Amino acid sequence: MVAAEEELLKLKNDMQVLDIHFFTTRMASDQLEKGFRQILPFVTAAIVILIAFSSLSLVSLDCVESKPGLAIMAVISSVISTVASMGLLIYLQVPFIGLNKIAPFLILGIGLDDTFVLVAAWRRTNPRNSVAERMRETYSEAAVSVTITSVTDGLSFLIGALTDIPSIYIFCMYTGTAVVFLYFSHLTFFGGFLAYVGYGEKANRHSILCVKVPPRSRDGKIPPGRNIDIAVDPPPSGRTSTTLPWPNSGLNETRELR
Repeated sequence: MVAAEEELLKLKNDMQVLDIHFFTTRMASDQLEKGFRQILPFVTAAIVILIAFSSLSLVSLDCVESKPGLAIMAVISSVISTVASMGLLIYLQVPFIGLNKIAPFLILGIGLDDTFVLVAAWRRTNPRNSVAERMRETYSEAAVSVTITSVTDGLSFLIGALTDIPSIYIFCMYTGTAVVFLYFSHLTFFGGFLAYVGYGEKANRHSILCVKVPPRSRDGKIPPGRNIDIAVDPPPSGRTSTTLPWPNSGLNETRELR
């Protein structure tokens, strides 16, 4: 079929008397690839800005709780998923076209979205819990959202793969397969790095230098929402005690009542 379309295009170019206009599926593929080449510089610039914005979004004033490295790991997870998808489909002899070059950008957007969901769920957990407990709470809250996102995106590309236009069919096959790989990569590879960062946070290590820093009260203030265990001697006999919250801190103050 492709050979016949190529011969038809050659015949059109050789015609001197008649002006023939026709449309083939190959022409649609060529126009899509031509359009992609025109917007590629803008897409590349947008991806650079997106990565920079994601890294800055995961930075906080607390050098321990700041997690800029997670944005980099999200990019690596997206790249792994895209490469795995391309390798599998090329092995299965599915043609590779220029339009597939836009797939990594789409996968990166989906991966960063899943990253923000997982990190937001992690930050809502209790810092006093163990890393394993915090990971359990994070996945119990965020895994449903990540799964729904992956399923809906995968179904969208699966529906697109039902078209008769070869370029769209091939593009949807590559991108849809990459979405599946991204789902498992983010829950395993990225999740493992999130736990690694969690152990660093538990040990009060710097998020970039990985060295231990002074306690969080190094500036004389306790960050809001943080809980610190303190030992309190039991009250003398004949007295009662009550525990009152200490405003703007995670400490509890014990006062004796006569």
